[in-house]
Amino acid sequence: MGREVTVDSGESSLNEQQNVTRNRVYRVDTSRATWRQVDREGVVLDLHTSVYFGLNESAGVLWPRLIAGSTHTELVDALIAGEPQQFDRDQAADEVSSFLQAVDAEGLFVAG
Repeated sequence: MGREVTVDSGESSLNEQQNVTRNRVYRVDTSRATWRQVDREGVVLDLHTSVYFGLNESAGVLWPRLIAGSTHTELVDALIAGEPQQFDRDQAADEVSSFLQAVDAEGLFVAG
């Protein structure tokens, strides 16, 4: 079974996303998820559920930073640098917030 995790929803603003904070360091639980980059996109496998997720180009820019651990602001900066014509700062912040929520909903972050 697979799902796509993308950075392109634009459905809600950071103010509406209460569980995303700018100061938290978001880090993927590498004992739970493994990934491979395919061109500028990626594929993530949840090792506990055997569910895989497709990452679009923008999410592919963010995922390596989530393995290392990054704040919301660092992810926004990386998204703008990786996709400079696609996002202004407000759009990038909203997209990063949506992406973080999607990853968090799957339980792929290290607690804390």
